[in-house]
Amino acid sequence: MARKRVPPYIPLKSIKMTPIAYLAVSLTRNFADFFSLSFIISASKANYNGLDSPSILLLHLAIGFSFAGFVFSLRKSRSDIILASFGSLLSLGFLSIPLFTGFFPDPIFLGFAMGLGRVFWNSSILLATNQNKTLARSIDNAGMLLTTILLPFSIFTATNILPAPDQIIFPLFSMLCIAQACSLFCTGAFYIICNHEAPESLPENAKIYPSTWRDDLIPLIARSIIFGIILGLCYLFIIEANGFVSDSKHLGLITVSSFVGVLFFFIINHPLRTIGSAPWGMFLSGASLMLFVLYPANIIPLTMLTSLGIANVLACCRRACRPEDLLSTPPAMLLFNFAPWFFAIGFGWLFYQLKLTPMLAGVLLILAGIILTWVTLRAFLEQLLSIALILPYKMTTHGPGIEQMPYRGPVIIIANHASYLDPFLIGKVVTRRIIPMMTSVFYDLPVIYWLMSKVVKAIRVEAATFRREAPELNDAIEALKRGESLLIFPEARLRKKEDQLLFPFGQGIWHILNQLPETPIVPIWVEGVWGSYASYYKGDPFANKSMDFLREIKIVAGEARVIPNELLAEHRLTRKYLQEVVLENRTIIGLEKKHAEQNEDLVKD
Repeated sequence: MARKRVPPYIPLKSIKMTPIAYLAVSLTRNFADFFSLSFIISASKANYNGLDSPSILLLHLAIGFSFAGFVFSLRKSRSDIILASFGSLLSLGFLSIPLFTGFFPDPIFLGFAMGLGRVFWNSSILLATNQNKTLARSIDNAGMLLTTILLPFSIFTATNILPAPDQIIFPLFSMLCIAQACSLFCTGAFYIICNHEAPESLPENAKIYPSTWRDDLIPLIARSIIFGIILGLCYLFIIEANGFVSDSKHLGLITVSSFVGVLFFFIINHPLRTIGSAPWGMFLSGASLMLFVLYPANIIPLTMLTSLGIANVLACCRRACRPEDLLSTPPAMLLFNFAPWFFAIGFGWLFYQLKLTPMLAGVLLILAGIILTWVTLRAFLEQLLSIALILPYKMTTHGPGIEQMPYRGPVIIIANHASYLDPFLIGKVVTRRIIPMMTSVFYDLPVIYWLMSKVVKAIRVEAATFRREAPELNDAIEALKRGESLLIFPEARLRKKEDQLLFPFGQGIWHILNQLPETPIVPIWVEGVWGSYASYYKGDPFANKSMDFLREIKIVAGEARVIPNELLAEHRLTRKYLQEVVLENRTIIGLEKKHAEQNEDLVKD
């Protein structure tokens, strides 16, 4: 029987102009939608005849967007681009009605048309990058950053083309039709140039592992509620605000602060940890809103801080749910597309009925941030640690292993162990939530014990030179059966000598693979940690050494692989093979390979 293999690595240099075209079309579509909505909402606030009041208009638009969330595609294919074009066509048709008839239909239909286009356009991001998730994340991140500038520009443009109050508004709908026509044309052109076909099933899903509460549903629910709260507050702000955001100076300051908020997200971006950064933005926004009451004269700087925090929260929540992932279950798709608008309608109505003040809104955001911190405690703490490692270490990733790592299903990460910071450095770049195997020397420390057992769910390894039983191996096997990703340092000790790159691997990794032979292995070599503050280089770790500053660390992840049966038949062969593949990663960054040493420990076993 042929053994399943992890799909081949797709180098970024093999991706041509299609992803760039996708980004350009995304920005065109965003501008068309934002420009149209900004114009209609601004005209409604200015009380032009034929338009509903802002409260009714926004409510009906949100209902339309929520209805569009019920329509989704479980299989990402080129038909998604056609359906996105259809959404633009419906928007164009809707906006043509008031242009030619002088009658503005119910905006529910406009919300549905725009929502339909956005749902299917977002679904095609993996198709545009030819299933390369790393590139898809980069394109989505760049789109968010550029949209931060595009949104205020579209608002400014829309508010400055409004006619005088005594003139008819509907002839200017020709501008909105032109914007939607450009969106339709660009989307159709992208369909022609995008010749990537979706596979029958993505390789990483050859073995199905269902969505989990921890990794999929909780981030989606948290995203939906947070988006609902923020959209509800925006609804209240649009109704109550009088000309603040239409001022070019104020709009420019808000744009700069929002850009900084999204830029901060870029620094700490991670596919799974990003949701842990959202509470900081909620705390900042909440505190700024509360200070409005105490220092009303400082409305401009406080507004900038509020927009900075909200922009960061929105970026973190979007990326936390990994839009480039399949999300190939109806509950996940509904939580991603429908639930945010459902909560927005509910919170918007509630806030309007309660006549929410800035003080109460600030308290609400802070309370929501506290709850989110507890729900996503591991991600929150890991983001704090990630920020703490920015200045000490300048990290880069190399090799195909990170891109090959599946989002779901069991995987074992093995690596060399040269410093106490190795697990944190590897966890910073790996796109999975890892479960480390940790020695009892640190695991049993008072605070560390609670964090490792309750939050991280690490596996405790008894620190002893000889034992007849190893219960941690059973724990590791059970974790892999649940579809977890396991981080193992097979040396079971830290490097202490300059001339010994790698200690012989223990038998534990063989026992695990012998029970679960189909589990893929991702070998990692961490280069640059030997000689760091946390290594045994020239003395004990952390003792009489200067702190690291921008020390270059290279995380080299080799090709994911499944160990052949002929090697698993004998533990010595398995251990030697795994040592070789870890050392082989050194050649990816131009270092000498150096074969595994055949010392006495390995021979005696």
